[in-house]
Amino acid sequence: MPNIPYQPLDRNRREIRLVVLKDLETTTSRTNTAELPLKCKLITTSLDLFKEPLRNYPAYGANKLRNALTRSPKDQPYSKDFYALSYVWGDPAEVCNIDIDGTAVKITANLHAALRSIRNNTEFRVIWADALSINQNDNQEKSWQVEQMAVIYSRARATISWLGPSSADSQLGLETLNELGKKTSRFFWGIQEATEGGPPPRAIKNGVLNVIGDATCWTAIVNICTRPYWSRIWIFQEMACARDKYFLCGDFITKNIDRPISILLAWQAMHGVIHGKPLGSHCLSMVDSVQTFRFHGNFPSDAPYYIRPGTLHDMLVKLRKLNATQPRDKIYAPLEVATDKDQLGIVPDYSKDLALIFKETACALLREGCLAVLLSASLQDKILQVPSWVPDWSTDLDADPTRLYCADKGYSQRSSTLKAIPQLCDYVTLDGYFVGKISKICDACPVTAIDSWSAGKPTFRDWFNQIENAISLTTGKGNGDKKSKSGYNTPESIIVELLAAVGGTRPVCSLFQNPYLRAYKSLKLANSLESLVSDLNSDSYQRKDSELISCVKQIQQNLGTGSRPFQLDSGAMGLTWKDKERLEDLIVVIPGVSMPCVLRRLNMSGMVASGHYQLVGIAYIHGIMAGEFLKKNVGEPQSYSLG
Repeated sequence: MPNIPYQPLDRNRREIRLVVLKDLETTTSRTNTAELPLKCKLITTSLDLFKEPLRNYPAYGANKLRNALTRSPKDQPYSKDFYALSYVWGDPAEVCNIDIDGTAVKITANLHAALRSIRNNTEFRVIWADALSINQNDNQEKSWQVEQMAVIYSRARATISWLGPSSADSQLGLETLNELGKKTSRFFWGIQEATEGGPPPRAIKNGVLNVIGDATCWTAIVNICTRPYWSRIWIFQEMACARDKYFLCGDFITKNIDRPISILLAWQAMHGVIHGKPLGSHCLSMVDSVQTFRFHGNFPSDAPYYIRPGTLHDMLVKLRKLNATQPRDKIYAPLEVATDKDQLGIVPDYSKDLALIFKETACALLREGCLAVLLSASLQDKILQVPSWVPDWSTDLDADPTRLYCADKGYSQRSSTLKAIPQLCDYVTLDGYFVGKISKICDACPVTAIDSWSAGKPTFRDWFNQIENAISLTTGKGNGDKKSKSGYNTPESIIVELLAAVGGTRPVCSLFQNPYLRAYKSLKLANSLESLVSDLNSDSYQRKDSELISCVKQIQQNLGTGSRPFQLDSGAMGLTWKDKERLEDLIVVIPGVSMPCVLRRLNMSGMVASGHYQLVGIAYIHGIMAGEFLKKNVGEPQSYSLG
């Protein structure tokens, strides 16, 4: 941490500190600037100063700011604005010295390189940089400064994104992105349109083809998009709230490359990895989230339907793959731009225990009716010791819970139930409707041929026949309406839909017309799932079979995690995420949760606790995933206490 003798900030005046970079001596040769020491000073001013132009809005610190902005021999003010720096802190062990008000201060090498590049290559001199502008050793100050970071970035004249030092091809990558941005500036086509199959406008298509036609240019862009900058969760808030964006890499600066990057990510989503080099999962999460969630004055009035300000849980799910030095920042980084921030009442506090923060966040979300918290908690292997219904945001989710069923269709938690949830608790009581108890669990599927050949284990065909017989015997028993959601209710369709559905996502087979019979026949004849997928990927299959290939790959993915079909005492068939279910587990539809939940009675001090349950996971139950069960079983819900 910087060893700076900070003066305390006044919270009531919404004070912030700004870093004022000192200019090079006018007699200094341009070629020697890289070796010159970095000098600056800190000034304190009020964030309210920047609501209006400086001359029209006198506020606390105005005179100090005017004095600090003088840089020429004639003492003329350089600017009336400040610029917010967006960067990755870097390795804390790699430090450099910077002169702050005559005192040598150690900062990370990456921040030092960013400030030096700004001084040498731009005219920006007044900078907000969190490592220097916030007293990192004062948790109280850090907590309330973090609260207003979204406002800081939205009121800065622009955000400077420091991508890191230059490399052999970094300028080529940035110039190529800049050129693509110019050619496509009048058109919109994003990742959401691509995943929904929407073709790009001709100008975008031609621009992208020019870029990907040159493998060297593509490699340069990939190297830009896989830099550590895109992996830090705070970058999301800093980019999403920016009024204008500059990107600085080494000594090269350009503007707004996030838009052409989003176009290339959309192309990759539609056509697959280009030249065998993907653009990077962190860059995808970051740019897609910045494109989807818009804030303050950045929200376009003519935006596509999916572009919207986001709730906290929306953003927690979308940003889950990004990194944070402190796991609590997984909550605090998106909190200040969440649409439900005021209702949730969560206040950043860096003195609190991490597990306590996650519990408070889960309670706040549940009180506001966000039952999707239970989905997130079900789709992860937790590291922290938290209740089963509390997501551990320090680890990733095993699946994306955004493409959901609606087993709870038309039902929600009673307001009295939500109001009764305290601000902090280990047990939460929710309404639920009992579906059935797991009475039989099928064997794990031998996914590979090696599994099939293992001594004492059934082959894949033997296993498939067992599942087929179980489904044939139970068709029509407890499986909802005679006609399933996808329009088919034969044993062949049920087995394919069952095996392809898990993890909170709709089965691929429900998204296209009647693939069931083809998929069923392929599975019936296969020696193993591994060999079937390999055969389907061969050149002998035409493009028209891409839907069949997707369906079988989804089945392979589900069964490869250890998921096993099971049967309820009502006769209904189901499948859980991974191998989490046990005999006697309960299947319960909890209003507000789009998937049926798997509950297990809690064992406390060697005794089964009456009325207390552990949330084990979520399940697909064939025939009730569109709300059929609740339509037939209208009545008073039961109370389930989850711990």
